Amino acid sequence: MLDETTLERRLVILEQAVSDLQRKVDSKPAPENWLQKLIGSISDEAAFLEVLGCADMTIRHYHAEIIPERTTDREARYRFTPDSITMKYFGEFAIDVALRSAKIVAFAPDPEGWGWNQEVCAGALLHKILKHLDESGRLPLSVEHIS
Repeated sequence: MLDETTLERRLVILEQAVSDLQRKVDSKPAPENWLQKLIGSISDEAAFLEVLGCADMTIRHYHAEIIPERTTDREARYRFTPDSITMKYFGEFAIDVALRSAKIVAFAPDPEGWGWNQEVCAGALLHKILKHLDESGRLPLSVEHIS
């Protein structure tokens, strides 16, 4: 068993170590919010968005929904968005039901300059709509495409 002097010496060493650790913790600045640190760290946002849009690992989620008041037996109208995350910007395409062909009649507002993406988006959604039409004989009320 340890004598009292040895125990007191070890206790003093332990208290000193705890005090040193406390000083180190207290002297560090408050941790920054990681999101605030990230915001504004990209110097060329347009280039970043272009790379993000072209990256193989980028997931694209497109959405289209029928516009009932503008759809007839011969022509179906769908509003679509190439940005289904924010669902902010919509374009419109028309489908000739008999010919199974489509055209974009209105592009979505394109503040990022990704017009090419709208054509890809409309094409992918059209494929899903026509597949549904062929399989069920009916136009779908809405479709989604994830790639």
